[in-house]
Amino acid sequence: MAIEITCECGKRLTVNDEFAGQRQQCPNCQEWLTLPMQPNSKTERPSVADRKSRMAEVMDGRLALVRSNVSLGISWIYVGYLMSVYVGTQEKVFATNVLQFFTILASVVTIVGKLMCLTAPSQVEGKEWIRLAVLVDGLAAFLSVAGPFMPLPPLVPRTALALTIGLLLALSNVCVVLFLRHLGEFLGQRNITEKASGLLKILRILLIAVLILVLLTLVNAQPLVAIGLIALLISMIVVTVLYLNLLSTCRNALSKDK
Repeated sequence: MAIEITCECGKRLTVNDEFAGQRQQCPNCQEWLTLPMQPNSKTERPSVADRKSRMAEVMDGRLALVRSNVSLGISWIYVGYLMSVYVGTQEKVFATNVLQFFTILASVVTIVGKLMCLTAPSQVEGKEWIRLAVLVDGLAAFLSVAGPFMPLPPLVPRTALALTIGLLLALSNVCVVLFLRHLGEFLGQRNITEKASGLLKILRILLIAVLILVLLTLVNAQPLVAIGLIALLISMIVVTVLYLNLLSTCRNALSKDK
């Protein structure tokens, strides 16, 4: 069975009922529509006054978005992420205190950028993901500073602390990607939503791969662990490139609207 819905621009869409309740992009005006839950339920075409009111609301939201600090915030997130990646590759070059300083600086830059993203207008959904990302970043920064001085149980190695911080930072980045997907939907930028969705799929696969790698480590399968670590390193490089590209695409999309 099919679902029929009419967009505000007059374009009629017919989609499979398996997409009931989901969002669908109009191929004519690129507006995002929420499909009804029941198949064959037709959405009445809104009146001219309703369409004008809706368009005015969307334009006001986009104008408020352009005037907000979201574009600058994304730039700060971009710079902070680059700093964290650079610091992570220089562990054997700089002294421990220097690494801690730049790690904290990268965290501060990233957190400030995410706080700027909270200036997005109320029409933009997904800001709760940015709030969660800020909380997670704060916890990771606290562990980075206080971790070396925290007593750990005898059976827990110090590497567990570094792993915990890494997982927290990865979770924060996932939250940012979820927000950017909502931002792409609001802007009507299909390339942004597709890039964000694709990156989330890769991250899910990467998480499963990490869990498998942990199990292989527990059973002491060293040859497989070595291969898995190489594959994991390559995957992380790919994810880094895709994440930076997504941030750059969002920043450019907002800059064009100014």
